[in-house]
Amino acid sequence: MDRAAHGRFRIERRNNIMKHALVIIAFLVAGITVHAKAIDWERDYENALTRAKKENKLVIVNVYTDWCGQCRRMDKETFANREVED
Repeated sequence: MDRAAHGRFRIERRNNIMKHALVIIAFLVAGITVHAKAIDWERDYENALTRAKKENKLVIVNVYTDWCGQCRRMDKETFANREVED
């Protein structure tokens, strides 16, 4: 292997390592921010109404998709707020 080929190989190898490291870091950061606090969602509508009435609380209907920026913002800012959960 000549010097130029060896240099290209080292650059490609370093780039692959960096790509893998960035993907791992992204997953770790996403896991920490998304799962920092989880609300115990009631999945049955009738049970949610009964529970809310019994606990004198409001009902929030949460509709979520992964591609929705506002949905992710609600998870990060609103649903992470202790007052909203309480």
